[in-house]
Amino acid sequence: MPGFQTWVAVPLLLTPTTPGCQSTCFLPKFLAAKKGTFREVQSGIQYVSNGNVYVDLKLFNLAAWENLRLSKLNIEATQSDNRITLKNLQSNIAANYFNIVNLQEQLKATQQNARVADTLFQIATQKYQQGLGKPQDVNEAKSNYLNSRETARQVEFLIIQQYNFLKILCDIPDQDSILIGQFINEVETLQMPQVLPNRLEVFNGLMKEKMAWSSYCQARFALLPTVSLFWSNTSQQYNTRSTLFDQDVRWIPSSFLGVKLNWNIPSAQAIAQISKTRYDHSLAKLNTEHLQTKMEIEAKQLSNDYRKAVAQTQTNREVFQLKRDTYTKNLSLYNAGLIGLDQVMNNYNTLVNSHYNLISSTISVLLAEANIALNNNPK
Repeated sequence: MPGFQTWVAVPLLLTPTTPGCQSTCFLPKFLAAKKGTFREVQSGIQYVSNGNVYVDLKLFNLAAWENLRLSKLNIEATQSDNRITLKNLQSNIAANYFNIVNLQEQLKATQQNARVADTLFQIATQKYQQGLGKPQDVNEAKSNYLNSRETARQVEFLIIQQYNFLKILCDIPDQDSILIGQFINEVETLQMPQVLPNRLEVFNGLMKEKMAWSSYCQARFALLPTVSLFWSNTSQQYNTRSTLFDQDVRWIPSSFLGVKLNWNIPSAQAIAQISKTRYDHSLAKLNTEHLQTKMEIEAKQLSNDYRKAVAQTQTNREVFQLKRDTYTKNLSLYNAGLIGLDQVMNNYNTLVNSHYNLISSTISVLLAEANIALNNNPK
């Protein structure tokens, strides 16, 4: 502790109290000074150096042990959250992957449709040049061809966009290239795959329920007394010189050993915390029951989505074959001059739409199979 200085002003003589008498002032020698002068007075010490070692060993502390258990449960719950996040990421990747497959199939179909539209345009032009067609038919055929070509161009842009999304999801550098070469023509309708219950979210709910119960126990145990064994060892050095830890000054030790009992008086805040944690545990228990029901329903929903996609694909395949047969026959009739171009164009548009529907439903079957696989084998 730094010392301090005090300045004291003392008059040389004192005024006598009785006339004719002179009073003598008995002052300490260090205060003796001439009248109107000051003398420096120093007191205190320059430094007090302390060294302290304190050990507190908890012998009985249920709240601390419960806090340790809560920390372990928190680690397990975090790992469970990460597994759920990973499953959701895999589902997003699967959806993005099959979007690309769907668009690539649509691109092939659109390019094929553009070639068919170009053929219609050439036929309408020839008929017009031969005097057998109307200029309106040529205009309609050409606009249909231009729309088909532009649709193919837009699908190419969408494919590039979906590839960029896939790179973001999979953390793939932009300079790396990706090529997906799956074709839906190779897909066959197989037997319904078995759907197993996915317990990731249920397990996560159980972890949250255990954490809520542990928090409730910790709040209750905080009202119990704690017993500690403690030991303290202190050394002090009073140094009158401007030197820290002076070796010429003796250290004064002080040490003691004992047992300490702490018991917190229950407060309104502590009682309210106990009530809150008990309520949180009740909510966590209800949430676990909800997740159990959700798991069972989601398993049935996956099976239903697969059956729905398969049935839709079978119907769309039959419709596509019928529309293609109708278009082919009406195109022959148009070449023979028996029907107009407008009817052929209507058949062409319905054929294109039925082809797109077949592609989308087939991709839905593949996506349903992927979702079932992710559900049955969570990482």
